[in-house]
Amino acid sequence: QARAFTEQAAVGGNTKAMHDLAVFFAEGEAGPQSYSAAVEWFRQASEHGLVDSQYNLAVLFEQGLGVSQDRTEAAYWFEVAGRAGDRDAARRAQAL
Repeated sequence: QARAFTEQAAVGGNTKAMHDLAVFFAEGEAGPQSYSAAVEWFRQASEHGLVDSQYNLAVLFEQGLGVSQDRTEAAYWFEVAGRAGDRDAARRAQAL
């Protein structure tokens, strides 16, 4: 039921719910697992400035989960999250 409420809030534009729904999809918790759906929800939350989503989106691009592996796109999102204060993201951007 939590996943259904989270999805309803995400569809309604709640940025934190977008992130949480992406996590539900990535982990397959309380429903089907889908990295491609996780990518889409992390992207939406990322575009609204949610740093944790930016980091997670970068990881999915780096590992090629739900999308074709794209180290350039991964570096971009790590850099965005790093500029927002995520030190690990900044380190990973430099490494890529």
